Amino acid sequence: MLLTWLTGGEKPESVLAITQQIKPDIYPKVDDEATILLKYPKMQGIIQASWNWPFSRKDMEVYGKTGYVIADNGTDIRVRLPNDKTERKESLKKLETPYNDPFSLFAALVRKEIALPKYDLSSLENNMIVVEILEAAKMSAKTGKAVKLK
Repeated sequence: MLLTWLTGGEKPESVLAITQQIKPDIYPKVDDEATILLKYPKMQGIIQASWNWPFSRKDMEVYGKTGYVIADNGTDIRVRLPNDKTERKESLKKLETPYNDPFSLFAALVRKEIALPKYDLSSLENNMIVVEILEAAKMSAKTGKAVKLK
């Protein structure tokens, strides 16, 4: 979802996934670990998804040609750009209502109080691409081969 949002709705060229079951005693009927590789024309995305981590993680790392941004959680980021001798830490402002709560956001959308831009994190356009990526990942995990997207 975040990669689709960051790319403004660009689909990856291909999706390659590997899954496995780490905790069969807790999750006996499903794979609980996945690594999904997304190949784009000028970048790659790596998604590590798991149900078996010892605690919840909501982090992201973005590396570019001249720097990086690491989001340790929803508000704390670390940034290093070409002129920085070391990375710097920043805290993002909390989102305002209705964007700070998924139910408030949904209610505001239904009431037509707000409209989301195309490929916003919560937009239908973004989520449709995400579903396509996840379906390709499931197929890739089954076949062991990368799945090309159109």
